[in-house]
Amino acid sequence: TVRHRNWNRKTKEREEKTLKELFTTAGNRPLIALFGKTSFYFFLFAAYSFFFYSVNFKLFKLNLAGNINLLAFITLLYLLSVIFLSVFIASFFERKIISLQVFAFTSIPLFLISGYSFPSQAIPWYLQFIGNLLPSTAYLSAQLRLTQMSASFNEILPEIIKLLTFVIVGFLAASYRFYKLFKQQKTI
Repeated sequence: TVRHRNWNRKTKEREEKTLKELFTTAGNRPLIALFGKTSFYFFLFAAYSFFFYSVNFKLFKLNLAGNINLLAFITLLYLLSVIFLSVFIASFFERKIISLQVFAFTSIPLFLISGYSFPSQAIPWYLQFIGNLLPSTAYLSAQLRLTQMSASFNEILPEIIKLLTFVIVGFLAASYRFYKLFKQQKTI
C-alpha cells in the first residue's frame, strides 16, 4: 500500500501538469520538493506501523520477542527505502491508470518472491535473485527473526545493511529524477 499511494500521487501530478506548482512551492529546490513529498508518506506509514505493532500484536496475542527499538529502526529504514523507490518509479508514469495497473500486477508476485509467505528454499534461484533486489525481502526476514526469534542487532546486521543500501540508492535515484524533472519544468 505504501508503493501504491506514492505511485498514484506522483503520477497524478504529472497527469494534471502540477509539477511546476510543486517545485514553485518548494522554492525551486528539487531536494526540498522531494523531502516534502516523502515526509508526508513517512509520517503516515510510521503511524500505521506503530498501530500495527502495538495493536495487532496485542490483540491477536502475537509474539514480540525482540527489541522494540530495533524493530522500529528497521521499520523506519524499510519505509524510507520503499517511499524513495516509489517516488522514483512513479516519476516515469504520466497517467494514474497505468501506475495503478503496474501496482496491481506486481504487488502480489513481488510479495511471494520475498520468501515470507513461501519458503525461499523452494523459490527458483533467479526469482530469489530478483527478490533480493527488493527492500521487502530484507525487511520481512529481519522482522520475522526479530519478532519471533528474539534476534539481536548482530544477527540481523546483513538485512540492516541491505536496507540502508536501499535507502541510499533510492534517495539518490529519486533525487536524480527530481532534478531531471525540475530541469524539464524550467524549460517548459
